[in-house]
Formats: sequence, C-alpha cells, structure tokens
Amino acid sequence: MELGGGKLTFSPQDGKDHGPSYVGRNCWPRDMRNAYVRKWHEDNDAKVGEGKVATGTQTYVAPPGYSDVREHLNRFFVSVKTRKAWLQDATFGHHAALGCHLANHAYFNKTIATWDAEANEIRG
Repeated sequence: MELGGGKLTFSPQDGKDHGPSYVGRNCWPRDMRNAYVRKWHEDNDAKVGEGKVATGTQTYVAPPGYSDVREHLNRFFVSVKTRKAWLQDATFGHHAALGCHLANHAYFNKTIATWDAEANEIRG
C-alpha cells in the first residue's frame, strides 16, 4: 500500500522476490554491492517467472471537497458533546504516544527507558 498525494494505492503482491533487495549506490562498497546483485541473479533469475503474479492495482481517491482535518475535528467535537469515545479513547491515545514518551524520557534523562505496565509508569 502507498499513501500519499491524497490517494491510497493498493498493489497486491505474490510474496516472491522479483529482484534483489534495495541496494543504494552509496549504501555498500561498489564491489560488495555488485557481488550481491550478481549472486542474487544467479540464485533467483530462473525462479522469477514461475507462479502467478498477483495483479489488480487499485487506487482510492478522497471525494472532492473532503477534508480529513474537518472530519477529525467533527469527530472530536461530537465526542466532547456526547461524552462518548468515537473510535479511539484516551487509553488508545496513551498507548499510541507511549513510544514517543519513552524516547523523550531516554533522551532527556540519558538513560534506557522501559515501560512498567503494572505500575503504569516509565522506568529508567
């Protein structure tokens, strides 16, 4: 799936390698990169054509005038007005932000941060 430019594109895959893993020009030394690509082709070229390759790329585009910000704010205001969670509640938000809180704690305290779920607090 690719998400960007106001659209979502879904391209099914068959789960097989159809080329060597991404190897950028500046990622590996040239000789090592070339040896890897050569070895990959030796081991896999004959197999690439085997089997059925999935097709049917689909692209979804938001309808004209759609605003994800407006939709988000509307859901927030409905939740405040009705006192009911829309899709995610405060616990969901807490769990979503927890990784960032751990990273900030570790950075600012110059230590390893771990989450103690029983005590509901960051340790470290």
